[in-house]
Amino acid sequence: MNKHSSIAYLLVVIATQAIVSKSLVIKNAPWKTGSIYPSKSRDRYALACQPVRDIITTETGKVCPRGWTGYPQCAVADERNFGKCKRIDNADFSVSYETIQLRTITCQSRRMHCMKESGVISGDIQYLYYPRNMLSHQDELAETLSYLKQLSAVNFARNDFKFLSDNTFQGNKYLFSVNFDQNNLWAVPEKLFYNNQRLMILSLVANKLDYLPTTLFFRNPYLRDVNFERNNLTLLQHELFQQNHKLITINLAKNMIREIHNRMFHENVNLQQLDLSDNRIETIPHNLLRNNVNLNDLSVSGNLLSTVPSHLFDNCPELRSVTFDRNMIATLPAKLFHKNPKLTRVDFSYNRLHIVSRHIFFDGRQVSILNKQWEDKTGILETEDETGEWNRLRSRLTKSYRKSS
Repeated sequence: MNKHSSIAYLLVVIATQAIVSKSLVIKNAPWKTGSIYPSKSRDRYALACQPVRDIITTETGKVCPRGWTGYPQCAVADERNFGKCKRIDNADFSVSYETIQLRTITCQSRRMHCMKESGVISGDIQYLYYPRNMLSHQDELAETLSYLKQLSAVNFARNDFKFLSDNTFQGNKYLFSVNFDQNNLWAVPEKLFYNNQRLMILSLVANKLDYLPTTLFFRNPYLRDVNFERNNLTLLQHELFQQNHKLITINLAKNMIREIHNRMFHENVNLQQLDLSDNRIETIPHNLLRNNVNLNDLSVSGNLLSTVPSHLFDNCPELRSVTFDRNMIATLPAKLFHKNPKLTRVDFSYNRLHIVSRHIFFDGRQVSILNKQWEDKTGILETEDETGEWNRLRSRLTKSYRKSS
């Protein structure tokens, strides 16, 4: 090897070591802690995240960041042509904020105490899913969400929130879906959804709510589905849903409600599904469903009802399914369902009814009647075959009469 070749070789080695040293410095740089920091190389912001050992899924506008599976291109794309990328354990990344354009972030670490631990919060995020963690800081939640101006849907199910601040969703005017199932919420503020006029879906299943503020939904005209199943609600103000004319589904099952006001659902003309099962309701107002002309499905199972008002369903021409099982009903009005031509299924099991006559229906031949008895584990399901069912019933009554005589 001549002199010139030796000098060139030494220069190459020195340059290589310099590059390696520089890359190591970058890898251990302080911006790994997770924040949006000014990029030194470009006059724009970049997104940097700390290593997270748990699953974080994102939907990206172009390619997955360095350190994520699917790089340089996501393997699966959804209908909006966004890539789906999964975080690699113990991997860090730095990627241009303008390039990545995060749309969705899902974190299911099962151990995070605060949202700062994720280190993947971008102002452009539209869908934020953080189920099954240990989040509980209401003020930090409100502060984080206030930065996400484009937010459309949040899911914080199975966390440990006990209370929410008034301003939790104050800056999220595009929010349409909220899920806080299986937390420990004791109460919801009166102005929680004051600025969320586009809210459509709300789920607060399995919390500890015993009261809902009267004006909670007064500024949510597009509200469509609400679910308060498995709480401790005892009394509902009749004005609660009066501004929500587009409501389709209301689920109040498995609470401790004792009374329903007769005007509770009068403004919900588009209501299709109503679930009041497993409460402590003793009576149903005769005009409770007066304006619910689109009601399809009603469930009042597992209450303390002894009677059913004779004109309860007179204004429900779209009614298809009714469930009254596990009550104490002994008799039914003679023309209870005479104005419900689309009714196909009723369930009166485990009441005090021995026979449910088909004469109480508009067309008894098309209705499937379920009327199981406490002593009868199999029960009797009356099918559309009216002739066969009546013959079987007549035979049973004849045998009973002969034995008694």
